[in-house]
Amino acid sequence: MCQEHRERELNATVVAKLVPQCDVNGDYVALACYDGDGGAKFCSCFTKKGEIAKSPSQNVKRCECYIKKHEATHPPKLGAFEPNCEEDGGYSKQQCHGSTGMCWCSHPDGKKKTETSRANVTC
Repeated sequence: MCQEHRERELNATVVAKLVPQCDVNGDYVALACYDGDGGAKFCSCFTKKGEIAKSPSQNVKRCECYIKKHEATHPPKLGAFEPNCEEDGGYSKQQCHGSTGMCWCSHPDGKKKTETSRANVTC
């Protein structure tokens, strides 16, 4: 599936192409980077199904948060946790679950730094 998607994008006659990268097993690689005009490097994030979780940006360095956010919202899941992401793709310092109102401090990799609390958390 990934390889077919990749071939379609490579053969497309459009200026901007979002060409996924595939691993040795034929699965999508989460972080796909491209060289843009003037030597700029752009990266985007793909889910395991090949959906674009984050459109190309010069700031994206990792994809875990963007993929979790995409999975929670495509399709929307009632009560699902939707993480807040930094521009580079890491988790924001403060995370709050919209359905429960619980908040906590987070490391960039998404691991909790503090216990959850209903009170406003300062991270």
